[in-house]
Amino acid sequence: MSETQKILAPIDFSEPSIEAAKQAAELASKLGAELCLLHVCPVLLYALGPDAMPEDPNFEHKLKASLKEKLEQQAAQLEREGLTITTAMHDGNPSLEIAAYAKQHGFNLIVMATHGRSGLRRLALGSVAERTVRLSEVPVLTLRVGEADGA
Repeated sequence: MSETQKILAPIDFSEPSIEAAKQAAELASKLGAELCLLHVCPVLLYALGPDAMPEDPNFEHKLKASLKEKLEQQAAQLEREGLTITTAMHDGNPSLEIAAYAKQHGFNLIVMATHGRSGLRRLALGSVAERTVRLSEVPVLTLRVGEADGA
């Protein structure tokens, strides 16, 4: 891999993704690289149909504003360590969006958590990290954070 200048850290606000973002910030700091935190909002409500939508017509706007605020707060916590961080939010399939965003914006590395699921939970839930590794043209560093389960 060539010199790493831009690192992308996808974050879904789970503890493993927050820990991976911290590790990505540390790596970016040591390498003198830029860091971007990316949150992808899965479009699940649309797939469920109109009956699944909340009554509040501003629900989607409020939800995205809340997520954007959480993303900015996470970036601010990492910036205190002397690192400038950008943020981005997209809608869609997380693994597709992560891979596409990394390629389109010239990232050299994606750093993301894997939950270490196995067995039936992995089969049922899948793995955003695994799909991102398969789809991405950019190298992906996966960090196994959190507890692995044997189920």
